[in-house]
Order: sequence, then C-alpha cells, then structure tokens
Amino acid sequence: MTVLNNGWLPAGGHERDFTPGKVGSMDDIASGVYFYNLTVRDENLKPVFIKSDRMMFIK
Repeated sequence: MTVLNNGWLPAGGHERDFTPGKVGSMDDIASGVYFYNLTVRDENLKPVFIKSDRMMFIK
C-alpha cells in the first residue's frame, strides 16, 4: 500500500503521480489492476466525498 497524500490541501485541482520506482524498483511492482480510494473530508473530518476505483499498471 502506498499513500500519495495524507493531509490538508487548499481548494482547487490537484494531481499526484504514482511512480512504482519510488516504493522499490519496477521489478517489485507487477503489471495488473490496482485499486485506489479517495476520501475528501470537511474541516470537521466528516467525509463529504468518497470514491473507489481501479487503475491498470502495464510495464
């Protein structure tokens, strides 16, 4: 499991790149389908948006 961001960000668009080489080597990550979860919380930490989806990683 890898955390791409954990904390508050200002309002607006944000992008994060998932680079398997940062968590090991490319040989450590298999091609396949991976799942991610995105949770957006308000200032009281109440979830206001939750999305789970899949992404495909191909070497």
